Amino acid sequence: MRWQERFKQSMKKSKEETAAIQTCNAAQRDEQILAIYQANGVNFINQCKALLPLLIQLPLLIAFYRAAIRWEVLAETSFLWISDLSKPDSLFTFGLTLPWLGPAFNVLPFMLFAVNASEVVLFRDATTNIKSFTLPVIFFFLFYPFPASCMLFWVTLNVLHVPERYYFHKRLSSLP
Repeated sequence: MRWQERFKQSMKKSKEETAAIQTCNAAQRDEQILAIYQANGVNFINQCKALLPLLIQLPLLIAFYRAAIRWEVLAETSFLWISDLSKPDSLFTFGLTLPWLGPAFNVLPFMLFAVNASEVVLFRDATTNIKSFTLPVIFFFLFYPFPASCMLFWVTLNVLHVPERYYFHKRLSSLP
């Protein structure tokens, strides 16, 4: 988490310095921006560090998804309103097929959207705007047809992530 704070500070400093550039020549401006980024240690590798945990988790999530749709035990297991954990958690059917949503109302994607959107609202800063809700909307449509077992896992993981993020956010703000 400390490298993220350092990266944010260096990006903030870089943005301030690039805003101060006053040249009309595009090539010269680009060279100055690259020099500012290099002087502040901003590069492609630093920006991609946040993706490292996802690259580690992604093969596991794909394996979990493939197991969830093929495992017979999940097809025979119910949980709360979900009668079959290997299929999407349809609470009721619409009577017609809606684009991207299908014929049934699934509750878990709405819960996932609510958790992700509340995270955007709870941890907003000066850079938060309407674009910050893009990822929750994408996740909603992406995960809508997923099996209920995967969605239960994903929603639970995100619900548990909120207090963890709050703790680290509070801890980092109290550091000098």
